[in-house]
Amino acid sequence: MDINKLLDEDAFLKMHPLIQSIPKELINLPDIVRQYQGYVAATVRFAAYKNETISINEEVSILIPAGYPANLPIVFILDHGDIINPGLEYHVYPQTGQLCLGNTWEIRKVLLQDPTLNNLMESLVIPHIAGAVFKYCNKTSFPQGEYSHGLVGQLEGIASFFSVPLNVDIICNILSFLSKPKRVANKTQCPFGCGKEYGKCHCKGNFQDIKILFPNKEIFAILREIAKLQCTA
Repeated sequence: MDINKLLDEDAFLKMHPLIQSIPKELINLPDIVRQYQGYVAATVRFAAYKNETISINEEVSILIPAGYPANLPIVFILDHGDIINPGLEYHVYPQTGQLCLGNTWEIRKVLLQDPTLNNLMESLVIPHIAGAVFKYCNKTSFPQGEYSHGLVGQLEGIASFFSVPLNVDIICNILSFLSKPKRVANKTQCPFGCGKEYGKCHCKGNFQDIKILFPNKEIFAILREIAKLQCTA
């Protein structure tokens, strides 16, 4: 699909008038096809917290890579808003200001369903910034919940995503299953415990629909980190 139709840039810039599109000739980062910069202004209500309202006003830079949305966007928070590089406890990398919007498969699922810039902003960027401001102001946790950092957070995310126990052996079995070609995976015993071949149960849906969320490169990276952890244990 054409990148302009994919992003629906006009609708995005209309909804967020404080954000500008960077001219293509000024984008000098490799593999980046679109860049946007400007202020995100919004009011977010967290119903679970007595309808507490958080107003945000943050300057961001949004980079859209080639191969989007399978290749994920990169979003930076700049030093001109409500929170300034608050650190890893707010899931903002201190040195770069890059936002950690969640585990890659969760982000990919959101954007594959709707890759428009407005969905990126409304479903991922605004909730993240609002949650960080809420946590910063109230000295508590993210109101929408959060995972641990690093490998532990990835394992927590996989367990939550597939509704399985937080068990390394179970998660490794799931990752190994997801790394297989479709024709092999469908003849493999379901890793989610039903006892059937996956092609006969589809416990978590069509294999290919799950597989697209978990590229082998990312699967093998997680498995290597698990192996390192087990070696040092």
